[in-house]
Amino acid sequence: MADSFSTALADAEQPRPVSKAAIASLVLSLVFCCPLTSLAGIVTGLFAVLGSGQKVTGKWLAILGMLLGVAGLTLQGAGGVLGYNAVVRPILIGPQNAIIAGQAGNITAFRDSFIPISDAKGGSEAAADAFIQELTNRYGTLKTAALDQNSAPSTPQSASQAFTGEYLLDFTNGRIRARCSMEIADQKGQLSMKIISVEVSDAQYGNLSYPAAPEGMP
Repeated sequence: MADSFSTALADAEQPRPVSKAAIASLVLSLVFCCPLTSLAGIVTGLFAVLGSGQKVTGKWLAILGMLLGVAGLTLQGAGGVLGYNAVVRPILIGPQNAIIAGQAGNITAFRDSFIPISDAKGGSEAAADAFIQELTNRYGTLKTAALDQNSAPSTPQSASQAFTGEYLLDFTNGRIRARCSMEIADQKGQLSMKIISVEVSDAQYGNLSYPAAPEGMP
């Protein structure tokens, strides 16, 4: 009886190892850049909490790992939404928001949608206002703009190259086609799409562009 008591006491005094699953959960969850590792951190943490017994410790490490995994997935999801709104959606709608802002009387917002353009290169406020006025006189008010499904934007090989795509612009007086060039701009650590130029193709009234087409662009 004494021997059994001594053995139990010795076992109680022995430090219990930390659960490997709990450690793995914490390590995996700290890798925020990959959704798979965050998910794996949650799963291994759950396994550690449910499967840990008297022989191992690490329950709180596992719980911390699961919390970090959930936080990681949340941040990755938010990053995906921000990336879509900052880069993908502007490519899909092209000059839509810029033109709508200009037709609403906000020429400043229209010009701010473009990369900085000097007055000498056709980027003045007067040039922007004339472009918007001519669009309105010809076609009415813009409702929507969308990337032509048969014309994907060119893929840049470096950060300095532009995305160029053909867009279908639906105005109250009908649909026209326009070419829009954009580039990714880094503004104080945040990515956004800035328009380089918009050129409306119109065989009847003549082409219309803001600003003057960049050198080398047809």
